[in-house]
Amino acid sequence: MRHINGNNRENIVLIPNDFIGESDDVYFIDKFIEYLVLSNPSKYNRKTKSLGRLSFNNKIYLKLYLYSYLNGIRGSRSIERECRRNIELIWLLENLQPNYWSINNYRKTHKEEIESMTFEFRKFLKNFEYIKNDLIAYDGSKIKADAGSKNIYSIKKLEKKIDKIKETIQNYIEKSNELDEHDKLLEEYQKDKESYKKKYLELEDENIELKTKVVELLEKEEILNSYKDIIETHIKKKPKKRMRRRFPVKKRR
Repeated sequence: MRHINGNNRENIVLIPNDFIGESDDVYFIDKFIEYLVLSNPSKYNRKTKSLGRLSFNNKIYLKLYLYSYLNGIRGSRSIERECRRNIELIWLLENLQPNYWSINNYRKTHKEEIESMTFEFRKFLKNFEYIKNDLIAYDGSKIKADAGSKNIYSIKKLEKKIDKIKETIQNYIEKSNELDEHDKLLEEYQKDKESYKKKYLELEDENIELKTKVVELLEKEEILNSYKDIIETHIKKKPKKRMRRRFPVKKRR
């Protein structure tokens, strides 16, 4: 049978730029975060320490979280795996691969930045007409319109809508934290399971050694008991020596 054959894996070279175009969502995410950080550097740029280990740029985490948020990726370990195998993230992060601990730590210490970035992203989509701005808001004035339309909002309703969006972002962060805690407990359980298994095998080996020693000691005891019986039998059969009677010897004068 004839089939289409693949290429030799050793000769395959993947260049991320060949897979990412200006029409892709990840390209848009990259440009948006760059624009956001440049527009408000005091808020989104962290101060780095002159000493100690180098850290990732703040915008790397913002790009990572925005991409994860839009693609429904939750949990630091899941995000870390995607950084290694997802061609879009490899391109977006310039092949940087933060570990799950730094991803989780950033979410806990920069929660407000993530919420603000996500909210600004929605506003950006609206301002640049990526989202149709076909809703009508009114402030109490009487306007002749289709009052039965679902796309007519009051200021109060819009504020509720905004609060709902913020609540959704908050829920996303909380769910991600819960998932991280679950992964942490699972990892600890696996470590404990492995340690208990190792300890059990060690005890089993010790038990086998003890059983072997007990068998050897029982064999030695049996041999000694046989020697003891032979000795006792020999002692019983051996006649007692007669004691010669000694008379007092008179000394010559």
